[in-house]
Amino acid sequence: MTRSVTSMLLALQSLASKKSQSTDFPSIIERLANHFAQRLQPLAAHVEAFVAAHSFADYIFLAQGPFYALAREASLKATEMSCSYSQSFHTLEFRHGPKAIVSSETCLTFFLSENGLQAEAEVLAEMHELGGVTIAICNRANEAIRRSSDLLFELAFDGPELATLAPFIVPAQLLGFFTGVKKNLNPDAPKNLSRVVILD
Repeated sequence: MTRSVTSMLLALQSLASKKSQSTDFPSIIERLANHFAQRLQPLAAHVEAFVAAHSFADYIFLAQGPFYALAREASLKATEMSCSYSQSFHTLEFRHGPKAIVSSETCLTFFLSENGLQAEAEVLAEMHELGGVTIAICNRANEAIRRSSDLLFELAFDGPELATLAPFIVPAQLLGFFTGVKKNLNPDAPKNLSRVVILD
């Protein structure tokens, strides 16, 4: 599902660009793929080391706008690949009550948007101050984000924000994968799951 979700997302974006008669989207995606390819191996190594150094009771994925779908998908992948307890929330919603669960055993992954960066970074800082372990995924990080992140993935891509959706999901997929491996599970064969659901 990690490959198929990314492929379906890119396919839908390509269809939407054709519908809107945006002719530059294919070249943007090609440029993005080349840009991200250089960052993939170092990213995997950083996530693997992060997982090896921590043990968590809860996994929380936070985002807003078009990135909220990524938070939902990331939460699902953490559950499937590592049999971990995982939830997703809108970033600003989380500080109203759900933040009660935050502790040193809580891993909070933030998908930070450019449009809502200031408000989302404030929530990131607050959760870090409460003792949560934080992961920040963004296009470009400021100093406040760097201070509040235990693990940071910065894409640094010059292009439209919506084009960054596919690479943004990869750190969360790696988090689920390496957590599953650490638990001696096989992420390629998730417990109790089959490739398709057949209804009688």
